[in-house]
Amino acid sequence: MAPLKLSAGISTVSRTWARDLVVNDRCTHGDPGARLRRAGYASYRWAENIGCRDGYASARRAALATHRFYQSEKPVNGGHWRTIKNKVYRAIGIGVWRSGSRTRLVTDFYAP
Repeated sequence: MAPLKLSAGISTVSRTWARDLVVNDRCTHGDPGARLRRAGYASYRWAENIGCRDGYASARRAALATHRFYQSEKPVNGGHWRTIKNKVYRAIGIGVWRSGSRTRLVTDFYAP
C-alpha cells in the first residue's frame, strides 16, 4: 500500500473542524464532504476519523489514545481501522486542536 501524502490544504480543513469541535464542546463529523468541497476538493471519495478526548495531560497523549483505539479495532475490522487501511485514499489531512483539557483530532482521507 502506497503511503498517504500529507496535504496542507486538507489539513487546514481538518484543523478548522477540530477547532470548531473544541470551541463548541462537540464531538461530531458534521458534513466532511461539504467542508472539503468548499475548500476545492471536489471528489466524493473521502472519509473522516475523529477523536474527542477530554482530561488528557497533553494533545500528544490524547492523539495517542485515539490512535490506540483505532488500532484496537483491527481484530474486528472496525470502521476507523478500515478507513486507515483503505487503499483508495491518496491524501490525508490532519488537524489537532486543544483548549483546556479538551483535545479534538480530525483526520480526513481523500482520493481525487
